[in-house]
Amino acid sequence: GCDISEYAINQSDRDIEEYCYLIKEQAIPQKIIDAKPNWLISKDVFEHMELDQIDSLLNFVNKNRNLLCIFLQKK
Repeated sequence: GCDISEYAINQSDRDIEEYCYLIKEQAIPQKIIDAKPNWLISKDVFEHMELDQIDSLLNFVNKNRNLLCIFLQKK
């Protein structure tokens, strides 16, 4: 998985830490794209993104049609 929070990555279970990536740049990291993920779970993220970033993410999802997407928003 990937997260923008260094704290969240550091708190991940040690059995999966090699699969967790910290996102430091604005775009989706190439190593995430190359890994061809099967899941995309987003919680309270889209309201913090610029429209071009959302467009880029949705284009990525569209190109990877085997991807299950779950977008959660806090009410």
